[in-house]
Amino acid sequence: MVAQKAQGLQKLTRLLLVSLAVGAASGGCSNGQDDFTSGRSDDPCNGAVPACNSVVGCSLTDSSYTTGTFPGSGKFLVQTPGPASVEVHFYLSSPSAAGSSDTFITWFESGCTTSFQADVPGKVFVGEAEAANGEFVRTQLLSAPGDHLVTFESAATTGYFVKVVIVPVVPTSP
Repeated sequence: MVAQKAQGLQKLTRLLLVSLAVGAASGGCSNGQDDFTSGRSDDPCNGAVPACNSVVGCSLTDSSYTTGTFPGSGKFLVQTPGPASVEVHFYLSSPSAAGSSDTFITWFESGCTTSFQADVPGKVFVGEAEAANGEFVRTQLLSAPGDHLVTFESAATTGYFVKVVIVPVVPTSP
């Protein structure tokens, strides 16, 4: 009887360990969207912030994100302390079509003196996101400190979450 209880306890222990290992390997209860927004606050982006002779709804930081739907367009500000790489991350929620035209992301230098544009075919936009757990990323180096307008548009059919990661460029010594 004692031997049977010991065997049962060993089986239960193994089952528990296997369950924990499977849960850890699958990320527990989290999903791509939760991972994407973790530690960030949702900015409804419904303000009125002046930017480059127009108005944007918000200024995104390393601790915020906003949401929307494609097809459509959007814009926000990012602030850099000096030269920085500005990564724009989209998490696509349930994309149903890639769209018939390209997806555009445009970064502007402070004062909107210069712009840089990523032009991505719709199939690539959705395909890269699907291959990366829902996330699509493009990066641009901006050289001036200050407020930078970022605009985007896509013909894809999907909901999205968008966030930025700002990586200051550390000057190198000669």
